[in-house]
This record gives sequence, C-alpha cells and structure tokens, in this order.
Amino acid sequence: MTQAGAPHGGKREKLLYIEDDPQSRTLVRSVLEAAGYEVMEAEEGLSGIERALREPVNLILLDLNLPEVDGHTVAAILRTFPKLSATPIVGITAYAGEGDRERTLVAGCDGYIPKPIDVDRFPQQITEFLAGKRERVPADTENVFLRDLNQRLVLRLLAQLDELKRLNNHVEERARRLEEIHEAVRDLTSELGLDALLKRMLPSVARALGAAEVIVELHQPPGARLAPTVEPTSLVDVEWKFPLAVRGRPLGFIIARYLPGSGPTPEDEHLFKIVANHVAIAIENARLYETERAAHAAAEAARRRAAFLAEASAVLASSLDYDATLSEVARLAVPSVADLCVVDMLEADGSVRRAVVFAGDADKGELASALRRHVPDTGSLGSVAETLRSGQPLVIADIPDSLLPSIARDPEHLRVLRGLAPKSAMVVPILARGRTLGAITFVAVEAGRRYEPADLHFAEDLTARAALALDNARLYREAHDADRRKDQFLAVLAHELRASLAPIASGVEIVRRYEEEEDAVRRACNIIDRRVQYQTRLLDDLLDLARIGHGKIDLQKTELNLASVIANALDVTRPLVEGRQQRLSLSLPETPIMVTADATRLEQVIVNLLTNAVRYTPSGGLIWVAAEREGDTVVVRVRDTGQGIPPEMLQRVFDLYTQVGPSGEGGGLGIGLALVQRLVHLHGGTVDAHSEGPGRGAEFVVRLPITGGPRTT
Repeated sequence: MTQAGAPHGGKREKLLYIEDDPQSRTLVRSVLEAAGYEVMEAEEGLSGIERALREPVNLILLDLNLPEVDGHTVAAILRTFPKLSATPIVGITAYAGEGDRERTLVAGCDGYIPKPIDVDRFPQQITEFLAGKRERVPADTENVFLRDLNQRLVLRLLAQLDELKRLNNHVEERARRLEEIHEAVRDLTSELGLDALLKRMLPSVARALGAAEVIVELHQPPGARLAPTVEPTSLVDVEWKFPLAVRGRPLGFIIARYLPGSGPTPEDEHLFKIVANHVAIAIENARLYETERAAHAAAEAARRRAAFLAEASAVLASSLDYDATLSEVARLAVPSVADLCVVDMLEADGSVRRAVVFAGDADKGELASALRRHVPDTGSLGSVAETLRSGQPLVIADIPDSLLPSIARDPEHLRVLRGLAPKSAMVVPILARGRTLGAITFVAVEAGRRYEPADLHFAEDLTARAALALDNARLYREAHDADRRKDQFLAVLAHELRASLAPIASGVEIVRRYEEEEDAVRRACNIIDRRVQYQTRLLDDLLDLARIGHGKIDLQKTELNLASVIANALDVTRPLVEGRQQRLSLSLPETPIMVTADATRLEQVIVNLLTNAVRYTPSGGLIWVAAEREGDTVVVRVRDTGQGIPPEMLQRVFDLYTQVGPSGEGGGLGIGLALVQRLVHLHGGTVDAHSEGPGRGAEFVVRLPITGGPRTT
C-alpha cells in the first residue's frame, strides 16, 4: 500500500511547518512523519520565509498567531515570490474569531484547519491540499476582507516600515550569503583533488561568512589549509569552530576567525552549520574522486605492466645467447622501469663481472661506459654487494648528493656518480634454482621519478623473467660446451689410442723381423710395455670415473708413509719426464709423514698430477714435488714451469673433459684432473689449482686429513 506522504513512486513529500509553539510542532511532526511526510520546521515568520525560499517544499503549514509578524502577513509575503506562487499554504490556528477563516484565505492561504487538529483526519486533509484542493471566499465577501486585509497591511507597514526595511535587508543579506555559499560549493561533484578544491573553495566561504580567514583542519591527512581574506590575522578577536562530518564519520574541523568589531551574530550559527555541512560533502567528494583516480591510475599501470612483462618474456625467450640476453634485459628496463640499468653477474670464483650498463639518455653514454669500469666487490659495502650476499632486494627511495661519497670507491667513481645524478634506485637479485646469479640495479635519474613498493614488485617480476631466460641461456651454453668437450674428448681419445697402437705395432714388427737381435727386441718390448701401461692407466681412469659416478669405489685405507707413495708415483712417471728432458725436484721432510689413505688411489692422484705437469711443461722445464705437514693435515704440492692456466679456467680445470690448451698441442683427454678431485674428495680432502696466468706455470695443492676411518662411496 502506498504511504500518504509518498504518492509518486516512493518519493516523500516535503512540508514546511511555521509554528512558534514547540508542543504543536512536535504533535504535527509526529503525525505527518508517521504518514510518510518529511517535515521541516521554522519557529517564526521571517525564518520560515527564508527557509521556504532556500529549500523547495511541496506545502506550507502556517500558524496564524505568530509573534512579531502574524501569519496573515507571512502568507501575503510568501505569495509575493514567484517561486512560491503555486505552493499550497494552509493556515492553522486555535484562536478562531469571526472572519478569521475568510481573512486567512484572502491573505493567500489555500485552506484553513482549526486547532486542535484531528490526528486521524489531519494526514488526509494534507493529502487533499497536495492533490489540488483549494478553499475560496465568495467574490463579494472576498472584496470586503481583501479591503480589510489591505488596510491592516498598510497600517502595519506604515507602523513597522523601518522594521520591514531591516527585515528585508536581513533577508537579502542572508540570501546573498547563502548564494555565495552555494557558489563556493556548487561543484561538489567536479573532478578536483582535495588541495585544489580547498584552495578554490575556502576564500569564497570566508567571504560568505564575513570572516577574516577560514581554516580547515583535517584528521587525514593531518594539517591545516588556510584561506586568509584580510591581513593581518594576528588581530583575530573571535574564533568559531564546527566539526566536519559525513554520515557520522568525523573528517576534521572548520574554523572561522573574525577581526574585532566584525564577529558573527547568533543567527550566523545556523549559516555556519550549513557551510560546515557543504564543506564536509565537498571534501568527501574530493577524496572519493582522488581515490577513484588513484584506483584508475593503478589499474592502468597494472595493465601496462602486464603487457610489458608479456612482451619482455617473449623477447627474452627468443634468444639462448647468454650475453645477448644480458644486454636485452638492460634495454627492456630503460625507460619502462629505469633511466639507467646496470647488470652485475657473479662469476664462479665469487668475483663480480659488470656485464651491462645501459643509459636511456645518449648524453650520459660516456658516464655509463665509465661506470662499467667500477665493479663492486662482494665483500665491500654498498647496495649491490649487500644484495649479492643476501639475495634480498633493496630500495633506496631517495639518493641525496651527500650520500654519493659513501657509495663511491674512489674520486673517479664519485665524479661518474655525480655526473649521472641518481635520484632513486632499486637493486634486485637475479635468482635461479636457489642460486644468486647476479643483480640488476635500476636507477632513476629524472627528477620526478621515485621508486615505491609497486615499482619494486614490477622490477622483481621483470628480473624473475630475466633470471629464467639467463638460466636457460646458461644451461644451453653449458650443454653446448659439454657437447663440444665430449666431441673433443672423443677426438683426443681416438688420437691417443691411435698414437699408442702405432709404437705397439712397430714393436711387434721389430720382434718379428729381429727375433735373434736381443737389444732390438728388448727396446721394442720396452716400448710396447710403456704404451700398454699408458693404455691401461687411461682405461683405469675412465673406469674409475664411471665407478665414482655410480658410487662403486671402495677405499682400502691403511696407515701409509707418504714418501713411499710419492716415490712409487715418481717411478711410474719418470720415463715421461726423462723422455721430455725435464728436470724433477723433490722436497720431503726428514721426519716421515704418516697418513691414513688408500695407497693405490693416493698414488693414482699423484701420478695424474705429475702426468699433467709433464704434459703442459715444455722440454727442459722444471717440475717440483713437495710434501709437508700442517697440523692435522698433509699438504702435497706439484708445481711446474709450464704454460700456466688462464684465470677464468682455474675453477674449471677439474671439470670432466676440460682442456686448457687446444687439442693436439700437448693437451690430454680432460679426465685426469677430474679423477684427482673426486679421489681427493673421497679421502675427505681438497685440491686447488693456482696460476699467475698463461706462461707462468701452475701449482696443484692437495690437502688430506692425516687420520680418518675407511670411507666407501
């Protein structure tokens, strides 16, 4: 069933009740609100006129016995305003005298309801007037009462001309100030940020209130916004403060300050409340706009980043070239993520290689090239070194110039950094399979760019894709390198086997031809014996590598005199040393060194180290073998004056099939040192390679524990 006060699809009718008696206002409001009407109130005639002009109403209820200005006069004044000419006005009074009904209708009312009201019929009476009911006075009677009303109005106007002028000025002033307030906050839904809104709105509000200045203090963000209209504000005498709230949620306060002699009147309190309500709504709308704009910007940024990352994944996946992938990562980062991008990679020996430095600004190309020479050390201070050690990203939101000296490694580095003028930076580790491969440094150079958590997430996403691409490129390179080493190994193995078969075949032929010449037969047999021993050792090494790989080597550890093991190894390799006319030096302590080890395997380690030294040392070169005891450790050193080892190969010489020299230039199969490392590890020891570089010789150092129980693998 439709409520009486909501005849138009649920929209409530708004009524204005002008009444000075509180009890009457309470009764009428409760009856009409129960019937579904919205009721506004005014306590006297002038405020009722003002409210009727300010807010649209569907019907006006008017008590005829009002103080100062009676209801008949109020009705007549209301009818002078065009916007109220069609609004129903119903007079209500408890003091009905003869002719009161007629005077009420002639004054401009459309109906007349006596007090006390009939609470059962009252809502229906209001509905009828809203539906168009109008009570009229007969024409002859109307003229009589109209003349009477005019006479009374003239007399009243003459008697209160000054008061009416004052009241008119008051109404006009209030209307003007209300218009200024509406002007100040008319664009409540305009697309303005909070700061811009307050800057535009508060001066107008101050003028409308006649205040020296208006201050808005907000809880969030904290702070104040000022809108001074006169100076100096130090002369402020009166300060009014009203809370700002929207739907019961406090936003802050609005404060109006007045100069001496220009303070607010008690009537301004209602006006100030209106201002506070409008300002609160405007602030809330501005905040909602800022929130919506930020959400839209975040969504758009997320879309762009997702598209960029998809494209980056495709670009990075298009190449398996390791160095090309590193360069592509830097080019992708600039300018989408950074103005300058630096890629540092961890090498196998723990050192750092500055792989790429890429700047978007061509004018900074020289500085970028110079920056590439200043490589960080993992043991030093600094964001890159810290990230490489911890594997955790770092964000430096702001980089003042005063911070640069603490970052620079030397004056030249400081010059480069100041030339680049970084403003903000992120360092993100390149992680793959639980390992830190390196780090990417994203640097903001432009003045308006500062890195935030969202930027770090984006950089981490890009770096994760780069890490996957780099790991794939690394695996491809390692697989390709392993395949190359395998092919090289097979070629060398075929060469070694063929080279060994030739002297064996020659020896057999000599034996056949010169059976009766003992010296020739003896020499041939020695050649055959040496080559067979070599082939046997070669095959044994291959088999031992296979056994170690499958965990099928048993160490038979006993207490050994290290000198005896070394002597046996020298006996095995002495023919090789003499054949290349090399010199051999042995240094052993006078006190025997006893060690618990597998005699055969330990001899195999030393033989392979000596064989390696012979192979890479030219004729006439020198080979040293030394042993000593350091605490609970035995140290065996094999040093030569051979071709040396490049720095980048020091960590790889123990890899299977790795050869330092080109195939066919004295290099072996690439299995001897790999076997040495595995056998030493089985004994619980370590082996390291040292060299000052090509042409400077090499030294291999084996460290073994003196004692230890048998170990099977």
